Amino acid sequence: MNVYQDFHSKNILSYNFENDIIISDFGLKVLSGDEEYTKAADVYSFGIIAYEIVTGFLPYPDLPHNKDLAMKICNELRPKIPFHNPKLITRIIMRYWDARNQESPNTTTTTTPLDYQHIRKQIIPVDLIQIFQNQRMKKFLKKNLKNRLSQDFSELLNDKEENNVMVLIEVDEEPNKKSFTAHSAILRYRSSYFNKELSNLITLDGDNTNIKTITLQNISAQLFEVILKYIYGGIINTENMDTKTIFKLMIVANELEFEELSERLENHFVESKAPWLRTYFTFVYNSSFENNKLKNLEKFRNDTIAKYPNLIFESSEFTSIRESALVSILKLNDLQVKESEIWDHVIKWGTAQNSTLPEKLEEWSDENFITLKTTLQQCLPLIRYFQISNSDVMEKVEPYNKILDEQL
Repeated sequence: MNVYQDFHSKNILSYNFENDIIISDFGLKVLSGDEEYTKAADVYSFGIIAYEIVTGFLPYPDLPHNKDLAMKICNELRPKIPFHNPKLITRIIMRYWDARNQESPNTTTTTTPLDYQHIRKQIIPVDLIQIFQNQRMKKFLKKNLKNRLSQDFSELLNDKEENNVMVLIEVDEEPNKKSFTAHSAILRYRSSYFNKELSNLITLDGDNTNIKTITLQNISAQLFEVILKYIYGGIINTENMDTKTIFKLMIVANELEFEELSERLENHFVESKAPWLRTYFTFVYNSSFENNKLKNLEKFRNDTIAKYPNLIFESSEFTSIRESALVSILKLNDLQVKESEIWDHVIKWGTAQNSTLPEKLEEWSDENFITLKTTLQQCLPLIRYFQISNSDVMEKVEPYNKILDEQL
């Protein structure tokens, strides 16, 4: 088994030579046993570079890059190569990654089988990969969601008592506020949310009008237009949507109780978009933690925050999360972070909610401490003070003693 000194592109030195990027020596390699260090190129690292260039992805995005990962790599852990990668390039990369290969690939064995024009036609440009994935999702949703549409409309056909009225649906806020019209019968059978809303509504002008109004200020006009097309056509077109918009669509579908749609989108994110969920974890957590019907996403969130708490604590968006979201995080029992660091983050969040607090703690008045105490009244009891060392108590907690109740 080969053990390599350098693993990924960020460890590789390079320099420009006549407008070409030249990759420097990869460092030393040692074979298992008593072999001496050699100057052989680190073929694993070169395979990783080829992987990054062809796929546009970084390797192991869901794993911390530490000694444990290095040992897993030595035990033949390898990134998963996308199915659309050209087979010839895939085979070459796999040769670079084969720790049991006694004859490491070199320049000649790598370039000889390559026909540039042929390979170029096979490679899907990195900026088109998202479009490719969205097109695949579009076909998947079109095929599966129409079944539910047919079922709903069949039930409507058999309902002889439905009083069909026009419904005015007002969404978003100024200046993006927009109104849509729909049939009450269609809405009632397509969504249990609309069924409940329509059952509770009183017509605008008494019993003589045939129009009812539903207001949904927290839903954007763009997303509701997509939902309305789904209501009537059973199709979701994600071709021109970025991943963040599709995630918001899942939240809206869940809120409006389109269970099949929200479930399929949820499974898509958990199974196929885990790296994206971690990259935008603060947004994901803030947007979805109150949606208790998204059980798979909830489990993913809790597992991720427990293992990688700094994804949210050290995020630039940390201070923007809602209090209820922070409280839910503090209630987790298996956070892999020191309690003194949790204290630091809670104080940081609390002070950020009050922009008038002085920057220097020695300039704080009693009223300033009361303000912070009020802001953190739901958070402070959740900190496990007994797990904080005496030195950290004196250095970090004691300066804020005025915000703590005696029992804490």
